Amino acid sequence: MLLFLIVMATTTAEITTLTKKVGETFVIELPSNPTTGYQWYMNPIESNAPKICDLVSQKYQSDTKQSNSALFRKVGGGGKQVFTMKAKEKGTSNYEFVYKRSWENTNPAPTIYQIIVE
Repeated sequence: MLLFLIVMATTTAEITTLTKKVGETFVIELPSNPTTGYQWYMNPIESNAPKICDLVSQKYQSDTKQSNSALFRKVGGGGKQVFTMKAKEKGTSNYEFVYKRSWENTNPAPTIYQIIVE
C-alpha cells in the first residue's frame, strides 16, 4: 500500500494595534535590508475599507554607528523602512505590510497593523 502525505504550510500574520487621535502623525518602522532586493509594501486589507489614514512619506534609514565623530554605514547592512502616516478621520482599518522582492510571485506572511483613530 502506497500512502501519500500532503503537507500544506500555513503562515500566520503578526498583528499590532495602534490607537491614534484625529490629526496625529505617527510612524511605523519595520526592519529592512534593500540590498537584498526586499522591501516592504503597504496595502489596506479590505479594498472598501475607510481610508482613515494618509501615507505622508516612506523612506529607508540605514543602521549607523558613531565612531570618531564620523558616521559609518555597514556595507550590505540593514536598517528600517519608515512609514509616516497621519490619522485623518475616526474609524478602524487594517493595513497589511508585506516584505518581499518585487519580481517574485510569493505570498509571505504579512505584518498587520490595526489602526484605530478616535
